[in-house]
Amino acid sequence: MSGSAIVRYLLANNATLTATVPASRIKVGYIRQGATLPAISVKKISGDQENTLSMAASSYMVSQRIQVTLALQHGVSSSDIWALIRAALTPTGATVNGFTVLAILPDSEGPDIEDRQAITDTSSVDYMIWFTR
Repeated sequence: MSGSAIVRYLLANNATLTATVPASRIKVGYIRQGATLPAISVKKISGDQENTLSMAASSYMVSQRIQVTLALQHGVSSSDIWALIRAALTPTGATVNGFTVLAILPDSEGPDIEDRQAITDTSSVDYMIWFTR
């Protein structure tokens, strides 16, 4: 399991968030043109695993940068949904599908992109996630 799968699981299983963005619209990968909005995309940007001399450890720490992108109809405010996303991504020491999540922290914000032809607005935030594999 990757950090993007962990983040997607946490978002898609948060009842408060899925009341606004259904779990079926929270995807690992890209939001397709013509998708029903609002929608959330989760993608791994980069990652690193803790290397040991023997590389025989049964469990090791992984850190990954995960980008969460929110797509909305043009002109719809994203601030309420971003608050729900932030609230869903706060576990420390939680177990997600057998992986221990050590921390998830917001890192940097991406650009706000307006697509007037598709009539959508997107914005993104990168999160750093540390978990054991």
